[in-house]
Parts: sequence; C-alpha cells; structure tokens
Amino acid sequence: MTAALGLTMSAAQARLLWTLDDCQTKWGAPTSVKYDAQLDVTHYIFKAGAGFFVQIDLLGGRAHCVTYWSKNKSFLSNNAFDLLQKNYAGN
Repeated sequence: MTAALGLTMSAAQARLLWTLDDCQTKWGAPTSVKYDAQLDVTHYIFKAGAGFFVQIDLLGGRAHCVTYWSKNKSFLSNNAFDLLQKNYAGN
C-alpha cells in the first residue's frame, strides 16, 4: 500500500515556488513526467531516497503543489512533521 502526504500552499518558501531547475538540482532528473491536460498542470516525480518519492506539480513554471509518497507507511509517519516544516513559510 502506498502512503502519501500531500501539501498544497500558495505562498510558502522552501520547495514551493521552486522551478524545474531547482528540483533537478536537488533530486536529479525526474523519474516520470506527466501532463494533465484537464488541469493544465505538469507532474514531475523525483526519487528522493530509497522508496521515497516527491511529486512536484508545476503551474506557470513554478511548483505549486508538493506531494511526498512512499510504500513505507512508517517512514511518512515518522517524518511528516519535518516534511511539513520544510514547506512552511518561515521555517
């Protein structure tokens, strides 16, 4: 089973508002790129660690949604606070 922690904020620092170049500098090339024509959003999935992935949704060239997911539920449970803090303005 896959566990996911979705974060959507409009005016945060950290990974929100990053460009694709910023994301690639952090995690390397995306493992998957999918365009959602209905939403006019591109989803980029990056491998951030062993069994740990980050999905960045770009809108207007900037990350507006960051979703963390892992097949290891306990990993997300144990790291949820840190992940939220990294995407909160003024962390």
